[in-house]
Amino acid sequence: MNGEFLTDEELIEITCYKRRAEQRAALQRLGLPFVPNRLGKPLVRRTALDGLFGTSGTKRKEHKVNLVALEGLNHGAKSQTR
Repeated sequence: MNGEFLTDEELIEITCYKRRAEQRAALQRLGLPFVPNRLGKPLVRRTALDGLFGTSGTKRKEHKVNLVALEGLNHGAKSQTR
């Protein structure tokens, strides 16, 4: 896994296709940007995969539960006992 662009083997692994036309179509469906070379081989930068797998290096936003709002919902609801 060296270099700026994915290797032929990595393209096959990601797209599940060996034919270049099918690889290009699969990459389009995945929303991965690529540029075909003169022979039609899709050139995909390694950094393009970061967005696909959510590993862009930016810290993910942490979500916090608003317990006060949830508590207010419980107090407003009628208790259901059997």
